[in-house]
Amino acid sequence: MARYIDADEAWMDAEDRGFEFWTSHTDIENVQRFLEQQTTVYAEPVRHGKWEKVNDKYPRYVCTMCNHLFNNKGYKFCPNCGAKMDEKEK
Repeated sequence: MARYIDADEAWMDAEDRGFEFWTSHTDIENVQRFLEQQTTVYAEPVRHGKWEKVNDKYPRYVCTMCNHLFNNKGYKFCPNCGAKMDEKEK
């Protein structure tokens, strides 16, 4: 399983340490130890969906990922499940 770290945080940590481990004679164990000490970022793959219009007398839309119903489709991400609304309309 992949472990993700915050690259900006790692860079700031390296600056705080004065880059003492980034010398010409740095060994891989020092770099590996440094990376293992970094905070893990928990990330999920981006899910993609689209808004589908519900055919009733009021304009409402459903997220194709979670089937949650909304009164408008103005969101770039589903407020319920977080899916990115960038799938193309048929």
